[in-house]
Formats: sequence, C-alpha cells, structure tokens
Amino acid sequence: MQSPDASKTPSKKYKLLHTTVKLPSHLHIYHLWLYYEPNPEKPLLSLRFAVKDVIDIAGLTTSNGSRCWQDVYLPAEESAPFIEQLTNAGAILVGKLNCTQFCDGQDPFEQVSPFNPRGDGYQSPSSSSSGSAAAAAGYNWLDFTIGTDTGGSIRHPAGVNGTYGIRPTFSSVESKGMAASGFMDTVGVFARSASMLERAQKAITSPSETFAQPQGPEARYKLIYLVRSNKADPNDNPKWFPRPGHPNNRGAQAEQIFESVVSKLENHLSCKRQILNLDELWSSTHPDTMDASLSIATGKIYQTLVYYVTATDVIRPFIAKHKADRDGRTPYLEPIFKTRFEYGASVTQHDFDSAVVHFETFKKWLLDVLFASHTDETVILLYPQSCGNPNYRDESKPPPTVIKPSERFWEGFSSYSISYVFGCPDITVPVGQVPYHSRITEHEEWLPISLSFLSQRGNDRILGSLLKELEDTRVLQPVRTGAKAYRG
Repeated sequence: MQSPDASKTPSKKYKLLHTTVKLPSHLHIYHLWLYYEPNPEKPLLSLRFAVKDVIDIAGLTTSNGSRCWQDVYLPAEESAPFIEQLTNAGAILVGKLNCTQFCDGQDPFEQVSPFNPRGDGYQSPSSSSSGSAAAAAGYNWLDFTIGTDTGGSIRHPAGVNGTYGIRPTFSSVESKGMAASGFMDTVGVFARSASMLERAQKAITSPSETFAQPQGPEARYKLIYLVRSNKADPNDNPKWFPRPGHPNNRGAQAEQIFESVVSKLENHLSCKRQILNLDELWSSTHPDTMDASLSIATGKIYQTLVYYVTATDVIRPFIAKHKADRDGRTPYLEPIFKTRFEYGASVTQHDFDSAVVHFETFKKWLLDVLFASHTDETVILLYPQSCGNPNYRDESKPPPTVIKPSERFWEGFSSYSISYVFGCPDITVPVGQVPYHSRITEHEEWLPISLSFLSQRGNDRILGSLLKELEDTRVLQPVRTGAKAYRG
C-alpha cells in the first residue's frame, strides 16, 4: 500500500467544502459529434465521471474516508495515472465520492453512508465503494464512476445498487495514486450499461494484460455453473445457484430470472453449462498442504494478508504522523476497523508468510482445476451476486465497541476470493428486478438482482465484448437511474 509523504502537513485552509457542482454541457459535444468525424483518440469525449475518495486527484486532498487523514496530509501533487488516461480519452472529471474508512467493509461512522437509490431508498449501499455505486445508480448526469476492489468493494455494491461493476484482471490497471494492497487491490468501473462499462474500462486497462476477443466460429466456451450443496438450508440467503430440483425459498423469483438468462447465454455461446459444487470439487482435488474443507483452508488468507499490509504500510505511519503533528494525539479509527487494524498489527511475519503460501497454492488450484480448459477455450464462470433480498440501512447491529475478536471477520469461504486470489476479471451484471413489500413505504417496491461473470486472467475484453453482445441482442438491458432499475 502507498502512504503519502509524511513530511508534509496541510495548512488549515484546506478543508472539505460543500459546493454546487458545475457540469459541462452535453449539448456542445453533441454538436461536435453531429458535424465532425469521431476521434478514435478521444473515445470517451464528453463523458462525465467521478471517483472514490481513496484516489489521488491533483490539487485535492484524499480522505480515505478519514477526517484525521485529510487533516494531516497535503492535497495530491499529481493525479493517479488512470485518471489521466480517462481525461486524455476525453472524459470529464466531476468530483470525488464518499467511501468507508480505509476501504474497510463496514457501515461508516465518519461519513454519512450514501443512499442506495433502489427500492424504497433506504436499502444498504454496501461498501466500501458505496459512493461510486450509489452515484452510478442515482445520477443520470454521471456516465460512469470509479471505485476500488480488494475483497468485493466493487462487486457487491454494484449488485445491491443495480449497476454493472468490474474488478479487472489484477495489475491490468496501474495502482499508483491510490491506497493499494500489492496482493489484491485494483481499480474498476461502475456503469449502467455493458457498452459504457467496456468503453471506460478499456481506457484504463493495459493492452498487454488483456486478450483480444476470439473471432467467428473459432471461439469456444466452457460455461461453469456453481451450485449449492445438498446440505444447504433452503431458507438461507443463497450464494450459489440451486441444484436441479432443489429451489431456494428466499430466492425463488430471482432464480427464475437467473435461469432464463443462463439458458439464453447457453444458446448464445452454443454450449451447455457444466454444473459444479465448489466444496465437493475442492474436497476431492485439494492440494495436500491445505485442509479438505474449503472454508478452513481459505478462511484466514484475506484477513491476514490485507490487514498485515494495511497495519504495516498505512496505519502505523499515519498514527505516527498524526501524533507528531497533533501534540501526541491519536487519530480516530472507526471501532470495527480499529479491531481489524489491531489484528493486522498482531500478525507475525511467520503467519504472514504462511498466508502467502496458502494464497499462492489456492491460486494454482484455481488455475489448474476450477478454470482448467482446453487450448483456446474461454471459461465463463457464473454465480448469483444479488438476489433482491431487502437489507435496510437502519437495521440495528451490535455496538461496534463491544465486538468480539471472533466476530471481526467472516472466516468462511468467500465467493469473492475466486477473483481476488486468481487475479481474474469479475463483472457484476444486473439481469432483472424483483418486488418486495417495504416496511419503510408500506408499499411494493423493486430491488435489482445480478449475476457474477468471471473468466480467466486477461479475458477482460473478451468478457466485456460478450456482455455487449448480450446487451445488443437484448438478453441484457441497460439499467436506469432511480428507484427501479428497469421500466415496467
């Protein structure tokens, strides 16, 4: 992770301002497109975007969701390289967007959690790229937004806010100018259509890290369809697709839409889905050096790597600078994040090194087993991302100040780990919406549902082109801003 120059301290004139945002008119650009040939060097001409406030913009402070951080570090002297790539392509930066403190997966305390515009307007926007997702879903004057993803910070917010969201191939976007883990963090785009997602992501992705779209009848696909265990509780919030003949009580409406989309995808790709249960596959093929239980084998990889690096490279230097500049005063860390930082600070070098070995071993298994394929065969892996189950932002939770050490992290297997370990592209794709009765409005409202599309490392453009084809043939549709993602 990257930490600012600790020798520099801002003067008091740099404060957070609440201002009206001036927007460049699309009308002028429309006239340019009407009378002049499009410029291939400006593929994003006139498109407006905003970025998560962990990304450096020249002349602006980067808050990382922390007032104390913003108070002791100067505005950035230069913008992150991918910001310049976007503006060089013609896009227009509008501003920055709220996020959770230090990109942690939780409900924020220091900043007001952005309002998810879907449904009754009082659903959780998720985290940590919550502002990026909510803005893409709520503001039609933004064409796309930028977020970051470590363990799901683009993919889950995109799902519950009803937008497209991509975690690209790891290292395909330069990470300079943002708080980044050398193992997992990357930058991605939120958009309301597959075509916009493809255009914006292509502008910031290194061509050397991605492959071209297969042409014509030579393209071959392998479609992996991840299903639940026979032992799964039908009342649980579903993580995978149902096994044939085993519907889920909570996601029945969503699963009907999922089935329709997957069937159309089979026809489009001219291939049939291969049904897999990940736990059973792991149990029968796992490396000898890792536990036969997928949850036990992978459960602590993320927390050990991410919070060790965060504690060592970011938070300890930040605390030291804040104390030096503020007469020994400790900066405020949100309670849940503080317990996680303390865990990271307690991780030994041996524990960290062991987690690295497990990370690399699991990564090799994903390559050799789960994503195994014939030469020139494109693997498409699918699973449900969001099923339209209400999650109200005002639901009471245990006080974070009394959280138990055993409750600091989710220690089971995370579906998000497939892409953050393998480093492959992972796109949240909205596919429909389902009704629910809101306890807020006491009225029927609608929530978006979405699927996750994954493929092998480097297949970002292949995946993006496929989604655009599905949109062009109306298997998928762009979403709207506001309470309902789709008309009707």
